[in-house]
Amino acid sequence: MGLNARGVAAGYGGAPIIEGMDIEAKPGELVGVLGPNAAGKTTLLRALAGALPLASGEVLLDGASVAQLAPRVAKVHTHLAQAYQALGRADDAAREFEKAKLVTSDK
Repeated sequence: MGLNARGVAAGYGGAPIIEGMDIEAKPGELVGVLGPNAAGKTTLLRALAGALPLASGEVLLDGASVAQLAPRVAKVHTHLAQAYQALGRADDAAREFEKAKLVTSDK
């Protein structure tokens, strides 16, 4: 299970920002998205969370389409950890990840 994305394409105003993205993340895995400014990192995260409509492809979370889960998943997106390049330290990124897990965990 986990997160599976195949052929994901998304953008703004009809202009593609990301195209043909494939990602697989198993439960418990920590996955990083690295790249220069304006490379599409935030666009990818928004598309994976269902906060940005896909131009093509599909995103499945534990086998269910994120498009169908979008309202709940998009709410969680506001708590996704983003460790900025200026931090440059793994422990800072790990702390941000732990904060996101606390905010999004079911109580």
